[in-house]
Amino acid sequence: MTKENCELITTDKIVFQIEKKSYIHSATYKQLVTKYFTRRLKSSYIEFNFLTPTLLFGEEDKMICQPHDIIMNLVSIWNLFAIDEKLYEQDLIENLAQEIQLDDYEVVLRPQLINGKKRPTFQGKCRFSLKNNIMANKIILMLAEFSQYTSIGANTHLGMGAIQIKLN
Repeated sequence: MTKENCELITTDKIVFQIEKKSYIHSATYKQLVTKYFTRRLKSSYIEFNFLTPTLLFGEEDKMICQPHDIIMNLVSIWNLFAIDEKLYEQDLIENLAQEIQLDDYEVVLRPQLINGKKRPTFQGKCRFSLKNNIMANKIILMLAEFSQYTSIGANTHLGMGAIQIKLN
């Protein structure tokens, strides 16, 4: 990019140069529910691309993302931001976790110092196949899309857990 196309921001003797801007699509809860519950879904898998180091809740001693941990984090992040649309059905996490299966992963472990303790975060891709429970698939896909706006896991306020999803 040329210097004319860049914006300079200065603060306290620090100069930031913005070379590229991208905008994230936004959606409301109602739009997500409408998208996933009023249309026929054709996805047979979902791929999570963890863009920044990620530490999922429940993954204390595990090296890769497990279906239960993914679902637990998706439901937790939804409920954290939801007001009237919270998901509290008994055994929801366990039931949804049974409807996805880890097919493939390509992740890199990146130790991060978190609260004075080194933790094994990961970054990369995890691909899950969706089983034939249509209602569970709709919920999982809706939660996954929502998590793109909020990030997932621990320390999202520090930029951890940013993800993109890809459906087929």
